[in-house]
Amino acid sequence: MKVDNKQSIRAWLIFSLCSFFYCYQYALQVSTDGLATDLVHTFSVNDHRLGLLSAAFFLTYTLMQIPAGILIDRFGPHRLLTFACMACASGCLVFAIAPHFYITSIARLIMGIGSAFVFIGSLKLMGHWFPKKYFTLYVGLLSTIGLLGAILGEAPFVKLVAHLGWRNSMFILGLLGCVLTIAIWSLIQNHPHTMVSEQTKTFQPTVNLATIFKNQQLWLVALYTGILSISTTVLCSLYGIPLLMAKLSIDEVMAAKMTSLILIGMAIGSAFWGWWSDYLQRRLPPMICAAIFSPLLLALIIYAPITHFAMLGILLVNFGFFSCGSLPAFSIIYEIHSLKQAATALSVINTFDMLGTTLALPLLGRLLVHFKTLAIQNGTPITMMTDYKIAFTFLIGIMIISIGLLFFINETHAKCLA
Repeated sequence: MKVDNKQSIRAWLIFSLCSFFYCYQYALQVSTDGLATDLVHTFSVNDHRLGLLSAAFFLTYTLMQIPAGILIDRFGPHRLLTFACMACASGCLVFAIAPHFYITSIARLIMGIGSAFVFIGSLKLMGHWFPKKYFTLYVGLLSTIGLLGAILGEAPFVKLVAHLGWRNSMFILGLLGCVLTIAIWSLIQNHPHTMVSEQTKTFQPTVNLATIFKNQQLWLVALYTGILSISTTVLCSLYGIPLLMAKLSIDEVMAAKMTSLILIGMAIGSAFWGWWSDYLQRRLPPMICAAIFSPLLLALIIYAPITHFAMLGILLVNFGFFSCGSLPAFSIIYEIHSLKQAATALSVINTFDMLGTTLALPLLGRLLVHFKTLAIQNGTPITMMTDYKIAFTFLIGIMIISIGLLFFINETHAKCLA
């Protein structure tokens, strides 16, 4: 697709705004990891209730995925991304002033609703504004930039909380979201080659859900990505910091820095696997690497008696790097569906991605409570590394299933088959 300079500049401006919004929602997603200790002290909650709080985000994120995809295909991304960003900002502001624990849960639910539109809305825009042959690369770049938000949501956010307090820190995130909402409303445009006001555009025809949902490959790919996404989200959104504190006997800030290494690996991996998949014109090789090496590296992180910072850091980076090998799965879905149905089809993958996490977070919290070693530190019950080893055995076992699914997923050879 050839575009003039003006359209090219607008395309990259839209890409930048989408990336920044994705970065922002990632910071919100993992924020409970850096707030875990403060929330326990403020509201006197245990691991199970903390897991439920973190999972509240993923609950509405999951439930809204398919409706979000249908709405984006029907009405276009512009207005819906504006609404989404406003919801994220509102959730932050409510969280910042919440007087009770259940109010913070409601705020997380609101953030999840807004975040549900970000990734699939951005991919819909990428499909309209950029050449299709580079779709996986753009997905990788979008993910890489978005993951910077997750990195900022770990150690830097912990430092901000330590300096300003958790309420003021969340309030700042809310104000940032308000500014971003204005920018999205003012600068994003659904389609190139026209500057016509959106009020004069006709709506897209209703999406044929039966055509999308009867595709067996859609469900296989969605299940594959859903299984592999659990581990990184669980570690980066809630349990990464306390797990590393228990394993290495380090403070919260240092544990947050170590957890950020997973996100750094993911940021590098997102761009690499997107480029490599487009270069090979194949989708399955990166997905095979992810299915084999992700559970293996996680097992080494959890069970190996490694306490040397550099060695464990290498494992964390590589775990994040290989986990993003599943990224070309989004391209498979894009290539087996028409563009007018792309957002709805992609929303199924995101639904499975978050469904696994939504179920896993409270379940892991329940397992940690059930097997908890009676240990007290500074008058507060703490979770021991032996407890994490038991709980994460379940997670690693689930991840291994993804290897078997690859035998049933068809290679598209980077061609549009719809």
